[in-house]
Amino acid sequence: MRLKPKIAVFDLTDCEGCELVLLAQFEKLLKKKVFKQDFEIVNWRLVQEEEKNSFFDVAIVEGTPVSKEEQEMLKLIRERSRYIIALGACAALGGVNAIMDEKKRARIKNAIYSRRYRAKATDSKPISHYIKIDGVIPGCPAVAENVVEVIASFLSDKPHKEKAYSVCLECKEKENNCLLLQGKPCLGPITQGGCLAPCPEYGLECYGCFGLLKGANIEAIRVTLTKILGKKKAEDHLRTYLKNQLERKNENS
Repeated sequence: MRLKPKIAVFDLTDCEGCELVLLAQFEKLLKKKVFKQDFEIVNWRLVQEEEKNSFFDVAIVEGTPVSKEEQEMLKLIRERSRYIIALGACAALGGVNAIMDEKKRARIKNAIYSRRYRAKATDSKPISHYIKIDGVIPGCPAVAENVVEVIASFLSDKPHKEKAYSVCLECKEKENNCLLLQGKPCLGPITQGGCLAPCPEYGLECYGCFGLLKGANIEAIRVTLTKILGKKKAEDHLRTYLKNQLERKNENS
């Protein structure tokens, strides 16, 4: 008889908003028929204490590893896990904490605490900067439908594929008025779909919390945003969630 797949949930530096979405969706996961057996939660601070020396079929990690201790813990999780899933924008992209670069962080730290203060936090990087990951549940916070879809696929040994369309497709499905055509900022054209476009639906701009769409025309959106916001604000808008991905693309180009 096959043992139940073991799921572990770990949180780093975060607000735990994505974990609350995760908690609400586990009942639905149990009812999914894409895998034959129930799963077992063996580690989750919000639910159950850690099971020592266990191997995990799926490890779900929320938050950003901003301290050396968290970065070392990530490596240990990788050694003990078959699949690792980044949960939410903090784990997948570095989150809003990534907006600030290291030099600016050091200046602010010195101004607030003094030069003698030894900060534990380092630059905010996605967990993929430190370890290999197998999947992502994007969003800030994560979207319930994606939580069920992604975890169920990995429990069935069918690694999940990212969406191949932008947020714009979901806006069109909802018949939302295009914010860019109204002269308002929006990163929908370069952002991976799957969020169901809740922000544009209510007239709020997309900041890219689902991450860059593969093949996105970044320069075109940069030009458009500059016309709407000016150069500095356009760059700030692009960096809200996408800083690490944009920097990585620049390094590889």
